[in-house]
Amino acid sequence: MRYIFFLLITILFSSCSDSIEDSDQTIQGEYNDIFFRSEASNAFIDENGHLIIEGSSTETLRLQVENPEVGVYEILDTNNNEAFFGLDAQLFVTEGENTGGRIEIENINDNSVTGNFFFDARLNGVGERLNFQKGVFFGVPFGDSNDNGDDDGSDDDETINENFQALVDGVDFDADVTQTTISNNILNISGTQSDVIIGITLPADLDAGDYDITTDGNQNATYTQDGNAESAVEGVLTIDTLDDNQISGSFSFTTENGIEVTQGQFELVL
Repeated sequence: MRYIFFLLITILFSSCSDSIEDSDQTIQGEYNDIFFRSEASNAFIDENGHLIIEGSSTETLRLQVENPEVGVYEILDTNNNEAFFGLDAQLFVTEGENTGGRIEIENINDNSVTGNFFFDARLNGVGERLNFQKGVFFGVPFGDSNDNGDDDGSDDDETINENFQALVDGVDFDADVTQTTISNNILNISGTQSDVIIGITLPADLDAGDYDITTDGNQNATYTQDGNAESAVEGVLTIDTLDDNQISGSFSFTTENGIEVTQGQFELVL
């Protein structure tokens, strides 16, 4: 039955691809029957040789394919093909029960990559389900890792190397996946490593400076593990840079159940 479903989705992909103009460099599709189209897109080969395809608007999408070659790649627990979808400071991943999908690379060269995809993901790998279908990436350009797709010809020294790191009860946390979203002048940033997510919410127009993290103030933080979220009861958020292109700073906080998050730092593209 699963392969019959795959065949039906492939037919849907074909009709969706026909609607994309040749001049577009985009990722698009439907998540839970809601249309998604990236405003910025980028592709690169990571240090492990995996092909990474990223797109963002108010939501963020990231696809990982274990081989940067033309072919069909199923998303399974037993391989390195993955999909991530960030929505309202929540991260849906292709981990956990009843998840998976497929990514097809139709064309790839030194400049861009084109293909299609679909997947089922779960919130933090254990929570509610998200279905992404009719996915297409068309002419997504290759650039540096963590490039937001807006190549203005500036020097490589100005490229932001995104990071989101901290100590959690003294143990290193180094995010594999980062996310930034802005809605109604509220900025959400987060980092995910395995089944752990650290998220911070703040006004999008903050000036540089130090700010208290509280449960009922303008600056909030959460620590989530295995789908169980804990709010920060106290802490400090330091903003070094916040403009239309990037945010950087540091943080520390304590959760309601006593988890200590210290030496946090981040540098992210907006």
